[in-house]
Amino acid sequence: MRKNLSLHSKYNVMKRHLYIIVFLLFTLLLQTNTFWVFSQTIIYGKVVLTDGKPLKDVSVVVDNQKPVITTTMGIFGVEIAGNTPQSVKATKKNFTQKSWKYDEKAKKIQIVMEPLTILSGELKDENEKPIANAKITLSKINPDKPALTNNLGQFNVPLPEGADISKPGEIYINGKQIPSESFSLTDGNIKIKASKNTVELESVNNTLIEKTKILEEKKITKIKVMDLTGSALEMQKITIDGQDYITDAKGEVLTQHEISKDSRVFMEGFKIKILPTEFYLLINAERIRENEEVDTTQVIEEIIKSEATISLAGNYKEQFNQMIADLEVRKQMLLQMNEQTRLEILEITKRLIEDPNLSKQEREELNIKRIQLEQALVDNELAYQDAVEKTKVALDSMRIVLQSSELERIQTQREIEEKEKEAKRNLIIFGVIAVALAAVVLAFFIANRRVKKEHEELEKAKGELEKSYEELKQQKNKIEQQNNFITTSIRYAETMQKAILPLDETFNERFDEFLKIFLPKDIVSGDFYWLSTLDNLTFFALVDCTGHGVPGAFMSLIGNNSLNEIVNQKNIHSPAQILEELNTSIRKALRQTHTDNDDGMDVALCAIAKPDKEGLIKVTFAGAKRNMVYCSQAQGDQLLEIKGDKKTIGGFFKENRNNQFTNHEVVLQKGDVLYFYTDGLTDQPNIKQEKFGSVRLKSIIKENLHLSLSEQQIIIMEELNLHKQGAEQRDDMSLIGLRL
Repeated sequence: MRKNLSLHSKYNVMKRHLYIIVFLLFTLLLQTNTFWVFSQTIIYGKVVLTDGKPLKDVSVVVDNQKPVITTTMGIFGVEIAGNTPQSVKATKKNFTQKSWKYDEKAKKIQIVMEPLTILSGELKDENEKPIANAKITLSKINPDKPALTNNLGQFNVPLPEGADISKPGEIYINGKQIPSESFSLTDGNIKIKASKNTVELESVNNTLIEKTKILEEKKITKIKVMDLTGSALEMQKITIDGQDYITDAKGEVLTQHEISKDSRVFMEGFKIKILPTEFYLLINAERIRENEEVDTTQVIEEIIKSEATISLAGNYKEQFNQMIADLEVRKQMLLQMNEQTRLEILEITKRLIEDPNLSKQEREELNIKRIQLEQALVDNELAYQDAVEKTKVALDSMRIVLQSSELERIQTQREIEEKEKEAKRNLIIFGVIAVALAAVVLAFFIANRRVKKEHEELEKAKGELEKSYEELKQQKNKIEQQNNFITTSIRYAETMQKAILPLDETFNERFDEFLKIFLPKDIVSGDFYWLSTLDNLTFFALVDCTGHGVPGAFMSLIGNNSLNEIVNQKNIHSPAQILEELNTSIRKALRQTHTDNDDGMDVALCAIAKPDKEGLIKVTFAGAKRNMVYCSQAQGDQLLEIKGDKKTIGGFFKENRNNQFTNHEVVLQKGDVLYFYTDGLTDQPNIKQEKFGSVRLKSIIKENLHLSLSEQQIIIMEELNLHKQGAEQRDDMSLIGLRL
């Protein structure tokens, strides 16, 4: 009944939808007729980049009207109330509007935008003086690659893809955050003001000043001759004002003659540039080579001159593209040179500040090199900025020519297309409306028939689902019964396994104190511990059987019975011989010589003698891939470890395998402690798959040796739970501590 009501409701909803669609189609028809009668003048426009390429997805607002978005060809259309638009604003993330103009005759708008690939900025102090060699970090733009200011305090930050320049995030100078009121951001340029204390680079030249005073008192001028890489030119002849000198091994010359920037300096085979400094007279020598390349600034100026005279009637497009490519190559070359120079300056400054072991001579050489690099950086940046400004004039002229030609062609084509579209518009709209009405009516009748058919199929499916539900319910009950039976059986097996383990009272009778951590992965465990006392000896073993859960529990029963038989019935008391006999017993019980069964167990076994007359206790240990850790008071409460043999009990048999185990004897005294653990505890991973580790376990034990074993147990469990929180237990875990 409920299903029938649902189908009836669905039918009524479809009828309502049909009425709404018909109403909307007639409303559309009415609005279309009104548009034809009262349409306003539409103007079109195009948004292009500075290279003439169209720009899509640009939001354009004309005379504060509703924004329109450009197409993939950068074209948009908009209505205006008057004949001429008064304001045009184009916006797109990481682009800026460069210019716009309106052709009233053609009724078209041309907008030119340029991308923001670099966020420029400047850093000045409170006195409007630039701060150089400062690291600028914008948390949302260049968090891992700080920009370095030049000698003019200027810096450039490359914009990563998808970055929003309007939200640069927090700003840091040399790792120190500055308040938001200390910077302003306008049109892709950021201005920062900061105190000089933020970029502290003082007391770098104290040693140099002292040395300079000494030289001034003696009226001696020091000259330093270096090449463009900052390396000293040694044993070079240099003529200054007609006087010949030879540089020493440090590239230095000392003279009592007055030498200034206007002095005549000559070195054969070199171009000379004099750089007076606060302490020395620097001479930069650049070796002259055949077919020497012209510097970057000269190349750019030559491009400007040649491109400015290009004939627009010729192959201007090809030359224009070539000019852009050449400029880009030289731009990258300059940027790389500047970046390398900045890094060298920063490294020198950092070394001057942080290395107190620099000699006076090393500080002099580093300071000279820093001054030389800073001057070269300033000259290079100023020349580049001047050349770029001149280049923009030529580029803008050529872009206007290219853009005008392309826009004229597009506008002409658009006008032809608009006239053709206008002639067909009425026919198309009326045809679409008629087809839509017919489609809606047809869809209504098809849907009605489909609803009836679905009703029949749903009724059939309902009966099948009800039948399947009953079957699943019966299977669920059966599985629950089986699960309860299995769980009950395993719980009984747990009771049996606990029955074979030594009682806590037995440990209390044999030892002053004991520690026990026994954590099965499942209900029953593949780990077990064993204790037996004969005559003057107490035997203890911690065993890790293959597997965990029920299979491991069966192995533990076999191992427990075998140990009882070997020690208590066969009277074998040597730990090494006990392990050898246990290996034979396990292989025989599992028939490993005739099957491919490779199950086995790792064992730590010790025999503890009663104290002698002097109170000394001899402990004999043998291990199969398990070790014994002990604390000896006689050795300063150190935590020591005896490693067992690297072979297991049982498993695959090899003809050449040595099945003998080794006894290790150690003499202890009352109060010393023995520790035994299985690899399930040390191999337990956390959520990062990091193991708890034997090193960490022994470190925890060592730090808490002064505590009782019960207190140590609490601390170890806390550390283990803290380590594995959120991670599943991987294996059975056991740790036993015995205080003698």
